[in-house]
Amino acid sequence: MQKSGLKTVALTNSDESGLAARMEDSSLAKNFEAMLIVRPSGAFKPEARSCRYGLEKMGIAPDRSLMIACHPPDLIGARCAGMTTGFVQRPGPAWYPLADEPAFSAKSLSDLVKQIVISAN
Repeated sequence: MQKSGLKTVALTNSDESGLAARMEDSSLAKNFEAMLIVRPSGAFKPEARSCRYGLEKMGIAPDRSLMIACHPPDLIGARCAGMTTGFVQRPGPAWYPLADEPAFSAKSLSDLVKQIVISAN
């Protein structure tokens, strides 16, 4: 994603040590420009305030942002903060039928990233 000129930021309800461990275990840390915890926002995801905090920290306008997650509540909160959303359809969590559909949806993160990069070009 960074090669496409897009900033990649992890935003989590975990504390610093939980975030670092999760990123190390998944080998994803090298793909992120920043890793943020929401605690300083005074709110936890899915509350929109947590997303706004991340946007402010990175200097990104909501209408120029995209949250990717496999948890529908986090994406619904991001949408309430004015963000575009991308849903990774892992086994288990399904999209809520009464919520607006995410802008992007795929069964794997790599397929979702391909959709996003194609749409950005």
